[in-house]
Amino acid sequence: MKNVLKVAGVFSLLVVVILGTSGIVKADDVKWVTISGAVDRTSHHSLTVAPSDWALIDYFKELNLTGGFTIKGQKYKVKVLTGDSQQKVEKSLSFYRKFVENGSVFHHIEGSGESEAIKELAKRLKVPVMAGGSTKKAVFPAGMVFCRSSLYPNYNGTMLKWYSEVAWPKKGKNRAPRLAFLIWGIPFGKEAVVPDQLEYLKKELGYEVVGIQEFSPVSTTVDPQLRVLKKAKPDIIFLQCLGSSSTTVILEAKRLGMTPPKIDWMGPAWAIGQAQLKELGDASEGMYGGTYYYFNTVDDTPQLRAMRSAWVRYRKGTLYNSILLYGDGWSMAVQVEHCIKEAIKKHGYPITGEMMYDELVRLHNFETGVQSTIDYAYQGRQSCTKLRVYKIHNQDEEVVSDWLTFDPKLFKYSPYLFSNKKWWGTETNKLPENLAKKNWER
Repeated sequence: MKNVLKVAGVFSLLVVVILGTSGIVKADDVKWVTISGAVDRTSHHSLTVAPSDWALIDYFKELNLTGGFTIKGQKYKVKVLTGDSQQKVEKSLSFYRKFVENGSVFHHIEGSGESEAIKELAKRLKVPVMAGGSTKKAVFPAGMVFCRSSLYPNYNGTMLKWYSEVAWPKKGKNRAPRLAFLIWGIPFGKEAVVPDQLEYLKKELGYEVVGIQEFSPVSTTVDPQLRVLKKAKPDIIFLQCLGSSSTTVILEAKRLGMTPPKIDWMGPAWAIGQAQLKELGDASEGMYGGTYYYFNTVDDTPQLRAMRSAWVRYRKGTLYNSILLYGDGWSMAVQVEHCIKEAIKKHGYPITGEMMYDELVRLHNFETGVQSTIDYAYQGRQSCTKLRVYKIHNQDEEVVSDWLTFDPKLFKYSPYLFSNKKWWGTETNKLPENLAKKNWER
């Protein structure tokens, strides 16, 4: 990659990426805004999470190559600092500190464990963090850490509600569906089986939960866990893991005769989806996933076309119907550009992390052009407002549901999803109450 400057220090990798600079520009002609990100690029999470960071880089590379943006006659461009956290908390925190020291006003991470660990540091440094993986502990009470999707009780509960109401009745069985969980034994995985989530699934949706099995992200086999679940005779298994682990699980499940149509499977997009398709072949055929991404087969926006073009041009990527976490990163970049512009318009240059934070919490029904609308104003630190279910067919993802909104019944089991407290207070001001109403009062 052009224009990469390796910065000496105590870090194994600290890269300052000044994106898309071309020709000689006088220092006074362009003012730079610095943002940053550190995700796993080389460890067992990288297959899934690295594309989100690539998209952040590629988006601003495109922006800079086309001249950046201009406010009141002044041209601005965006510098992105990046690093390989290897999904290790200590590395993630070190990168965050270093990047903030180097002027970053926004930071991107991926792991749930990292998002929990970084919360107190972010509160002190006052630079907002957007995380791919977030838990109740990371985003409630509200702080500087934002969840780029939705919290898992909302995400998973919405998918499983659709299954119980749409897919299960088609099987013609006059009984409750038997549900099992296979999850990573770390915060990200365990968020799928928090007690309030299980209570909602049992009492509101009628599921019979017949088993929960955990495994390590570095496990090379899940044969024992799968055999335990097979004996429990589930109708559907919910999978919560990432990357190469998903490949291992699904291939072993197929070997044991536990894949559709014998047993249905469901999981978030990073557990069951395109990240593993090259390795799986047809092993995941018929499995369900859920996503808030736009699909090329049913959606068409300028940003969606730009993103897919960049995916091929910069990353030589395969054009599935959607583009997994590259879409997450692109959506995040759209939000970041918007917040940078708004902060400069209101406060002038330079801007701070607190100014970026104050713009993020104002995003209400914000359209990025690549996924469902973003809403931090009403939804605290979880962004997505709705999702769709897809089914793996012919080694691609095909949409099988309409847009699904989160079930208000879930809120009484998980009150932190939409707290009675006012989410919209920030460290420097408050949003107007007529804007920041609770979600169900819209």
